[in-house]
Amino acid sequence: MLTGDKIETATSIAISSGLKTRKNYLFFMRELTQQNEIIAKVQELRKNVKNTTIIIDGKTLDVILNYQEAANAFFSIAIQAPCVCVCRCSPTQKAEVAK
Repeated sequence: MLTGDKIETATSIAISSGLKTRKNYLFFMRELTQQNEIIAKVQELRKNVKNTTIIIDGKTLDVILNYQEAANAFFSIAIQAPCVCVCRCSPTQKAEVAK
């Protein structure tokens, strides 16, 4: 799910729409600006990703998309999650994955 809403609103939408089930945990990735912070959060997420709804803000996703190592780490885990909600996302945000 992609939304321009605040994290709290996006979380409520994910719950009320059924994207996040009762047995799923919520895992927040917000305001992360350094590649090493992101990789550390991804390692933490790895423990229980199959039962986790990931809530990530646009700023953090922008950083991920600018660093190949962070992108590889995040997307290899995120595809295993039942739901990923990107909030505070703007169509004007533009990034290219670093080579």
